[in-house]
Amino acid sequence: MKVGIIIITFNIHPEVFLLQIAAIKKFCKDDFDILVIDNSSDADSAENIRYHSSVQHLSYTKTFAGGHGSSDSHSFAANFAYQKFKDDYDFFLFLDHDAIPVKEFSVIDTLNGGHVAAGIGQDKKKKYPWPGCFMLNNNAVDKDIVDFSPNSEYGLDTGGNLYLILEEYGSEAFKDFNESYHQNPGFVSKDYGHYAMINDQMFLHFVNGSNWNTKADHANRINSLINVVKEKTGL
Repeated sequence: MKVGIIIITFNIHPEVFLLQIAAIKKFCKDDFDILVIDNSSDADSAENIRYHSSVQHLSYTKTFAGGHGSSDSHSFAANFAYQKFKDDYDFFLFLDHDAIPVKEFSVIDTLNGGHVAAGIGQDKKKKYPWPGCFMLNNNAVDKDIVDFSPNSEYGLDTGGNLYLILEEYGSEAFKDFNESYHQNPGFVSKDYGHYAMINDQMFLHFVNGSNWNTKADHANRINSLINVVKEKTGL
């Protein structure tokens, strides 16, 4: 049984990308391939990710979803990736480029025969898995209903249509990751001065680490989070 680990990148700092790759290789217990789907709009960022993917011998695909909003762009990349690789892997882990494992994990063991595992998306009319750290038992679901698109009917963001999996198989098929929030010691601010720990401290999420929604002192904040990841992973 093999896991496809799909990373969707967008103008990410190359040091964050390399940390994420190193952490996956250090901590994932499964037999896996890393599949990079690069949604970058900046040519230099895309070239950096392409270069490092080549050096690391990773599958790299460039998408062009420019002109769309962030949700549509993200969902386009996720849906493209799933359609491209859905017949190649027994399990999937979808990771945003700012969600990094910080201790040993197994997608197969975490799912433990279930259908999906993730945090919960927005607290809206429908419960759905957050696609930024999303595990899928690909052999247990109807592949035709795996859809990362937003849902305008219920006001759901990227991944909103994944609620269809829960409606098809029931809430018992969904392992809900816990999430806790922590002060970023190197960036004390009311505006994103924190990071999240997901699934019993298994993954660290930068929280708004993407470059599509930068805030004041964004570079300093990202550098401080890199230091947190290095401390937690020993990388």
